[in-house]
Amino acid sequence: MATMNISLNDTLGDYAQERLGCGGFSNASDYLRSLIRKDRLIRGLASGGATPVDAGFWQAMRSGPVSKCRRIRQSGHSRGWLSRP
Repeated sequence: MATMNISLNDTLGDYAQERLGCGGFSNASDYLRSLIRKDRLIRGLASGGATPVDAGFWQAMRSGPVSKCRRIRQSGHSRGWLSRP
């Protein structure tokens, strides 16, 4: 685990100390880790970044497994779990 030393002015330090008591954090490190996790979620980094939605993306969606199942069902050649009673 990486170690960092962070300096805060009095106003930010007091605020962080207040949040420790009412936020369920056991120490300042827990509080800062929570803030960083929330920031990553907001920025979309927790999932590895955004996937661009372009023509190639939509082509892959149209030719994917769901589309193939739909075409089989529409053709009337579906068997087993693809067929409807």
